Amino acid sequence: MSSLEKKKFDYSDIIADIFREYSIADSSMGKMYLRHFGQLETKILLSRKNEFIKEAEKRGILSAEESINILIKDEMWDLEKEKSIQEKTNFISNLKKGLSKIKLPSQMENHKNLIKKEEEILDSLNKEKKELIGITSEDFAEKKLNRLFFDKICYFDKDYQKPVSEEVSYSDFSLEIEISKIQSDFFEKFTDNNISRAVLSESYGSYFPFSENVMDVFGKPLKDMTAYQIKMAGFARSFLMIFKNAQKEIPDYVARDPEALVNWNQNQNTGKNDSKTSNNEDKASAIFGATKDDIEKIKKEDEDAITLNDALKKEGGNLNMQQLMKMHGV
Repeated sequence: MSSLEKKKFDYSDIIADIFREYSIADSSMGKMYLRHFGQLETKILLSRKNEFIKEAEKRGILSAEESINILIKDEMWDLEKEKSIQEKTNFISNLKKGLSKIKLPSQMENHKNLIKKEEEILDSLNKEKKELIGITSEDFAEKKLNRLFFDKICYFDKDYQKPVSEEVSYSDFSLEIEISKIQSDFFEKFTDNNISRAVLSESYGSYFPFSENVMDVFGKPLKDMTAYQIKMAGFARSFLMIFKNAQKEIPDYVARDPEALVNWNQNQNTGKNDSKTSNNEDKASAIFGATKDDIEKIKKEDEDAITLNDALKKEGGNLNMQQLMKMHGV
């Protein structure tokens, strides 16, 4: 599955779970209550990663670097493919940075589709590589950490008195698969992308204006909040600042998209430092090549925006160079 093709979750459900500090999962053994962990608890558990990597090494499990070197030596993988993965990774990173330079909605959508296509190619290369490498010491450590997290947060009661880990034997293969699926769904549900989108959704709207003060929203200090509450509070505060400091109305197609909102804000801040000429050039580039939908959205954002077609109609179907220059403030 491509990184842009994740399962869709109900944002109102994500918000409700974060506020009540636990999630509920159905299983063949009955309901499971998944307690949301705190920031300190998370750091303590993550600090054990090196310990688990060393445990893997003692068991003879190779690191990813060691495994790939052996594959290259045995001519089962080559440096060109490894180089291609790195180049593709850098290319995608640059494409994402380039989003902040795009102003037309249609061009932004095309750019996102290009990123999606490139990520699919990268995913395919990494999948091929992973199948050859197999389990690495890093994989072993990651799996142990996830299981450790899950065992510490998973209960059969919402009072957290009946840990699932104490009542379930993982020697049952079908049960192992079921537990792994519940675990995977839980962690995927609360990714940064999902939490940030939940903050910009209508479901969070009544809380959004109060996001500057976590006490107003969560009723407790930062140190007592869960890791997911801290993430939600951080995204909400950042987005609220963008809305409060906006020099003009933020378009609807931007307001619900975290990535587009951040890019829009970067463009706005960059524009403050531009000269009048640069701003006029930006306006010109924003109009030429625009689709009908782009024009409507631009007009809503900037009432002074004018299209080439509008100008042509006004001048009887003809524009000379002087009129074109005047139209763009040159």
